[in-house]
Amino acid sequence: MHARALPGFPERVIAMARIPYRDVRTLSDESREFITRRGELNVFRLLSNADDIFRGWAGWVDALVDADGIAPQLRELVILRVAHLQQSGYVVAQHEDAARRLRIPERLLAAVRTGGDLGKAGFDVIELAVLRLVTELLETKHVAAKTFAAVRSVLGDEATVELLLWVHLYSGLALVLNAAEVEIDASARFRPTDDA
Repeated sequence: MHARALPGFPERVIAMARIPYRDVRTLSDESREFITRRGELNVFRLLSNADDIFRGWAGWVDALVDADGIAPQLRELVILRVAHLQQSGYVVAQHEDAARRLRIPERLLAAVRTGGDLGKAGFDVIELAVLRLVTELLETKHVAAKTFAAVRSVLGDEATVELLLWVHLYSGLALVLNAAEVEIDASARFRPTDDA
């Protein structure tokens, strides 16, 4: 079986994920409710093999999605930048759809894909500061004081921490997805509670 090839990602031959997906009917009520609400995605069915931990993780995801410090459009740009830097075709496939539903222009999505000169892509001041921080953090594992100060000045303390938690969530998730070789869902999509 060939994984769905995405631009910039090599096509891989995958027979199946390296860990079987959990049957949603066998999960705890709390995990089943989360998956029903957020989408019956391969990633959730994989992670729910550790059902007790998955419940806590799902609560954390809900808290981040429901927080209002990062606008949905900015959140999707951040997630996509992380996905490209972590080479996660799965996350790209899920979140490019969400970005398009939020009407993020294709020129911005293209810039997030390549990185290039983000300053020439047409991002607003907040988007540009945030994407520069995400790129610097994931490429160097550190953030210069000037980069961090630029984000903090436009977001404030609470939203800056939310941003860092989004980066943490999706950079770690991308590594899990890549290691377990989770197949891209044919049609199921993540359902946040906002406009995406």
